[in-house]
Parts: sequence; C-alpha cells; structure tokens
Amino acid sequence: MKCEYCGNNLGIEDAVCPYCGKENRFVKKHTGDMRKYSADYESTRKEVLGNSRRFNNMTVRITVIAVLAALIAVTAVARTQSYEIRDAREERQVAKHADKYRAKLDKLIEERDYLGVFYYCQANRITYSDTLSEYYYIAESSRNYNSFMEYMDYLLDEDGFMETSEGVKNIEEIFLGMYGYKNPGDWEKERYYNDTVTAYIDDLYDHMKILVKGYFNLTDEEMEGFWELSEAKRQILMEEGYERKRR
Repeated sequence: MKCEYCGNNLGIEDAVCPYCGKENRFVKKHTGDMRKYSADYESTRKEVLGNSRRFNNMTVRITVIAVLAALIAVTAVARTQSYEIRDAREERQVAKHADKYRAKLDKLIEERDYLGVFYYCQANRITYSDTLSEYYYIAESSRNYNSFMEYMDYLLDEDGFMETSEGVKNIEEIFLGMYGYKNPGDWEKERYYNDTVTAYIDDLYDHMKILVKGYFNLTDEEMEGFWELSEAKRQILMEEGYERKRR
C-alpha cells in the first residue's frame, strides 16, 4: 500500500504516513472491517457452540430416555414371562392334585366353613385355576367374607387405627360386593354358577346380612330397603346404628 499523498510505501497497520505524516484513511476502513468480521466471527462461534451444546444435551436426554424405555420394556417382558411361568407351574400343581382339592373343597362347602374355603384356596392357589374354575365364585365370595371379618375386627378394636367412618365405608363396599355375587350377570351366571355355587353364595350372603344387621343395630325394615338407598345413605345408616350400639 502507498501513501496517497507522497507515494511512499505504507504498512497495513500504519495510521499515518511515516514520511509525510498524513493520515492513512485506508487503515480506518481496514480496522472497521476487521472489527466487523471479528464481531461476526464471535457471534457465529457462540451460536455454533450454543447449538452444539443444546444438540449434545438433547442427544444425551434422548439417549437416556431411550435406554430407560428399553429397560422398562425388558423388565415388563421379563416380569410378564415370570408371571406366566409361575402361573403355568401353579396350574400344573393344581391339575396334579385336582381330585384331592375337589374332595376337600366339597367338604368345606358342605360344612359352610367360609373361612376354611378361603384359606384352603389361598394356600393351594385354587382361586384362579382353570382346572378348578367351577370353584371360582365360591373362592371369591369366601375371600370377600374374610375381608369383611378383618375390617370388623379393625372397627371393633377400640385401640386400633381405623376411624368409624373409614371402617363402615370399607365394610359397606365389601357387603356390596357380596350382593353382587348373589346377583350375577347373565354371562357370569352361565359360565361359573351351578346349584352348589348358588346355594353357597346365598347362604354366605344371608350370614353376612345377619352380621351387618347385628353389628350395626339395623332393623328389619332398614335391612329390607338397604339396597334401595344410595351408597352415602347406607354408610350413614350403618354409622348411626353402630354409634347407637356402642352407647
């Protein structure tokens, strides 16, 4: 680059000519351009780095989510297979001893040993067995009765943790479940019910009805119209009767 005034050579960074002392106006433009290019470069560099970090963070998150999803899927499959293997093993066990189980259950049913039926079915994994599916609702209603008696114990235990309203609510729901077993839908009735099942459930329901009436101090009229009431009114009726009995 030459000085436009004296024609001597200038350096690109010379602000004034070292020979004539005149200002080198080209250095201003050069310096401005360099500042602009530098600013553009820095802005672009920051944007690239920011995008790179966001991309890397997003990639990490996506990778972590994908790994977790895969682990969950594998665990679910393994758990399902484990349940299936366990169920198949239990079903083989029931099938192997089916005659013995039938004889014992028939005896407990004839004796109306409701809790005995429940414990025997639980101990031998009979409730959900395909081999002994004719006992399904007998086992389920007996399980319902066991829950009923457990909650009654909780409710009657004055040193227990259960409030009257909570205990009554649970007992009312269990009694409602028993009412459902007594009045099955057409499909359940055709698939699972026979004379033995129907008679057993009717007797068990009547037994629980007597207990509800006695424990909660209900009259014959109140029991007669019990299922015509709403759930809330049934609970209030039972709570009030229980409190009267306690007094």
